[in-house]
Amino acid sequence: MTFDPSSYLENSPFAAPGRRRAILEAIARECGPDPRSLAARARALMVHIFWQKAYGLPENRERSVAEVNLRSLEEKLDLVAEAEVAAGRPAESPEPLPPERRVIGNCRDYSLLFAALLRAAGIPARTRCGFGMYFIPGHGEDHWVVERWDAPRGRWVASDPQLDSAMTDKLKIGFDPMELPAGAFRSGGEAWLACRAGEDPENYGIFGMKGWDFVKGDLVRDLAALADLVLLPWDLWGIMERPFVLLGEADMSALDAAARASPMGVLRTRGEAEACLAKDDRFALPPRITSYLNDEPRTVDLSPLLARKD
Repeated sequence: MTFDPSSYLENSPFAAPGRRRAILEAIARECGPDPRSLAARARALMVHIFWQKAYGLPENRERSVAEVNLRSLEEKLDLVAEAEVAAGRPAESPEPLPPERRVIGNCRDYSLLFAALLRAAGIPARTRCGFGMYFIPGHGEDHWVVERWDAPRGRWVASDPQLDSAMTDKLKIGFDPMELPAGAFRSGGEAWLACRAGEDPENYGIFGMKGWDFVKGDLVRDLAALADLVLLPWDLWGIMERPFVLLGEADMSALDAAARASPMGVLRTRGEAEACLAKDDRFALPPRITSYLNDEPRTVDLSPLLARKD
């Protein structure tokens, strides 16, 4: 049976543009179904929280924390609209923003926006959570990318929409970020299986946060991302909140099975991903989750967001 990627043309409540749909549609009309142009436009609306100085911007911690904690694309596009108006243009303008007016985001945010732009241009797309193997030698850096459906080749192609020329030069990346080579990015499940096969889980993480529990977290977030439930990198639920040292044999078996079913490029529809996520309480996304803001846990009710329609 031929794989049908069309379910990934739909946006979840996290990726739905809502009242700001006109911005995405304007960009899609202007750029057309050209992934490179769409990725460039995503970068022209956002600046990475850890790369502000590289663009000559002063670090604004209060604004940074507020903007990277916005869960929905609609909220982020509200900021884009405000910036367009501040620049003397209509709120629905698709024009690039100067660096000082761009929304502050992280890899998850670039991926959320890029995937939505691809869908607006008629290209099925999905975000993936895992580890970039190209930032630090011998280290898997916590990261998010996008898989876009390449119809002529009949397969998913992984792209890192965050990487512009400044980043690729600084990081000495020698491949095309829009066509990540095999193994350059490992899904959470692929990293989990690599560690189960003997790799050191201490080599996976970010900013000193690493190890089995971190890898487990990215595995579960990636399962959710395959269902287009694009949570924040510091959101926890289900088995993520159970320390690795307390996991039983049944837990490990369930994690292994989930990891084997979620490699990069997997030919799984969104509905199949949703069913896989929902059938096991270890992975299913509940209405209430734990999120860490400034290293402090807080309970977040997702019900209002999950109830929204695209």
